[in-house]
Amino acid sequence: MSTHSFRCYAYRKSEDRYIAYCLDLMLIGESTTMQAAIADLEDAIDCHVVAAHRRGWDKDLIPRPARPGRWLEYYGLLILHTIKALLGRFDDFTTFTFKEQVEGEKRLAYA
Repeated sequence: MSTHSFRCYAYRKSEDRYIAYCLDLMLIGESTTMQAAIADLEDAIDCHVVAAHRRGWDKDLIPRPARPGRWLEYYGLLILHTIKALLGRFDDFTTFTFKEQVEGEKRLAYA
């Protein structure tokens, strides 16, 4: 059985567009709501991990870290939204961890 934990974040990109990124796999989810973008990303993570596990490529494809620019964007958004929260202006931004366990053909995913 292999267990993986992935660092992710989601935010509102525009009025009707939400983006969710996985920093440890260079994957993205996108939708019109934050929950749907996160669900889209979780589905992409699940498919990536299962496919890598089935082919025996776990060590080559997990993790597959995002480029430095994506990390800079993440830390910039984190700082910006922290300052907004301190000023009482809560914005659409969240960080979360997605964990995946793969055991043969069984898999458990939770956030």
